[in-house]
Amino acid sequence: MGKLIQWIDNVIKIVLIVFTILMCFIVLWQVISRFMLNNPSRWSEEVARYFMIWITFLGASVGVKTGSHLGLTIFISKLKDIRSQMIMTILAYVCIIIFSSILVIYGWEYMIEGKRQTAMSFNVKMSVVYACIPLSGSLMIMNSIQQISYIIMKWKKGETPFSNSNTISVDI
Repeated sequence: MGKLIQWIDNVIKIVLIVFTILMCFIVLWQVISRFMLNNPSRWSEEVARYFMIWITFLGASVGVKTGSHLGLTIFISKLKDIRSQMIMTILAYVCIIIFSSILVIYGWEYMIEGKRQTAMSFNVKMSVVYACIPLSGSLMIMNSIQQISYIIMKWKKGETPFSNSNTISVDI
């Protein structure tokens, strides 16, 4: 199971890098076509927006994986007791699981509804764009469960799951 999760993490990282590069080139093309060629591209702004949506949602799942969301550390770092920090961290991940479950359920419905819609500038079903919602929700659930199991495993060993910065130190 660990190798599958590692493979998924690597694929997500590659997708994020590729989407960011593509988005940058598309925005560059938009600027060139608008200001240098005086013939703005009709599709580039919309495509760049859809890449940004995918980057945001997939990036959120990476943030859960690395524990880099601000809300996970700002209040927990104020607690002095390691046990309290672990309990609050687990509670935060449970809240993420609940929120992510809502994303999966309603995102799936939204994606299904998107089959009836087509993007304005090019012939792609909006369900392709909306697919990032249930996908990222599923990834956030998976990453949260992995983080909770890591905390519990460290607790049972008598070790602290936190690095010096009070963030969870899981290898990605």
